[in-house]
Amino acid sequence: ELHEKMNNIVIKMLDPEQYYLLEKFCEEEGIDAPSPEFSWVKAAIDVDEGEIVGIVVTQMLIHTEPIWIKKEHQGRGLKERLMDAMELRIDEASILKGVPIHVYAEPTNAASEKICRQRGFTQSERKFWTKIYTGEKFIELLKSNIE
Repeated sequence: ELHEKMNNIVIKMLDPEQYYLLEKFCEEEGIDAPSPEFSWVKAAIDVDEGEIVGIVVTQMLIHTEPIWIKKEHQGRGLKERLMDAMELRIDEASILKGVPIHVYAEPTNAASEKICRQRGFTQSERKFWTKIYTGEKFIELLKSNIE
C-alpha cells in the first residue's frame, strides 16, 4: 500500500474493521459516517495526536431507477408494486445493517420526477459530475517505481 508522509500526517486506506476510527471525526464535523460495506476511505492521520484530521470517501451510492415495464403491461399498477417491493427491501436492509441507507435517483423525464416526488425523494441542488477511471495513473506510478 502506498503511504505518503507529510510532516506528522500519514495518508492511509482504512480497512472496513477500522471504520470505528471515523466516529469521532464524523461527529465533530457533523457528517454521516460512510458505510464500510459501500465505501473506501483514505484518512489523513495526525500521528502525533493519534487522530483522523481529514478523509476522502469514494462510495458506491445506492441508486434507484430506472423502472422498465413492457408496453403491454404498463398502466396496470406494476410500477407501484415494483417500487413498493424495492422500498421495502431497502428498509429491510437499513434495519439489518442498523444504519440509514441513503438512496439517490437522477430522473431523466417527467414521469421519473413524478415517481420521485410521490416516493418522498428530495430534489438536491447538487449537480452530478462523472469521470471514468481506467488505471492509467496507477500504471504510470508503477512504471515510475520500476525505473
